[in-house]
Amino acid sequence: GQRIHSHLEAVMPDDKRVVRDIFTAAYYDGTLISNLMEQERSLREIGQLSFDRSLQEIISPVLALRFPKHQQIAPYTDIYLRGTAQELISAFLKPGQIIFPKGTSTNLKSLIESYLRPLKIIKTIPNGFQLAVDPRRSSIVAYYLELLEGNRVDLNNLYWQLRKSPCGISFDQFQLLTLGLIFSGQVISYSKGRRKALEEIITLDLAHISEIGPGELLSAPQQKSLQAIPF
Repeated sequence: GQRIHSHLEAVMPDDKRVVRDIFTAAYYDGTLISNLMEQERSLREIGQLSFDRSLQEIISPVLALRFPKHQQIAPYTDIYLRGTAQELISAFLKPGQIIFPKGTSTNLKSLIESYLRPLKIIKTIPNGFQLAVDPRRSSIVAYYLELLEGNRVDLNNLYWQLRKSPCGISFDQFQLLTLGLIFSGQVISYSKGRRKALEEIITLDLAHISEIGPGELLSAPQQKSLQAIPF
């Protein structure tokens, strides 16, 4: 038994090295092939990184090719606080603007900055923000409204059209964009054929909205005439 033990101790380091080399080659070697890439990419170029880092190095270039406009609307942070998003409706979207005490930093303020600013649906005002949804300023808003084609559209189909578009919008940002469009009057939400009043929209969840249709905004000449009326 001692002789076998001594023999194994002598050969095991070499065997461990062989096994390690086999697993290393299986894990790190290979070629990345995508119909979106002009050339194949050797995984040896990436080096021996952790799984998460390797995945980021491999997937990010492919996603950038598949969704070339995503960086234009991508949130500035990955942190998404759903509880704060609920507060967003009552504190900002419904009234149309919000003022923060000077020098304060809150989760709500961070959410507006990180998720709504890239969509270009807000305007900065002294110590706060104003909801400003304009298809002339925001390409994603223009594309959203274009998909409606003047008709009601199934909300789920609308999401997947935007999701698979060059923008590659996330579901969280789609919810926020849709709510911004609803509360700005650019679109109207419906539930089972019935128009939903703004007072009924109190949660971030869009599960109770089945369709989206174009809004009933005044035309530019009508707005100009209205502004000329003394009150």
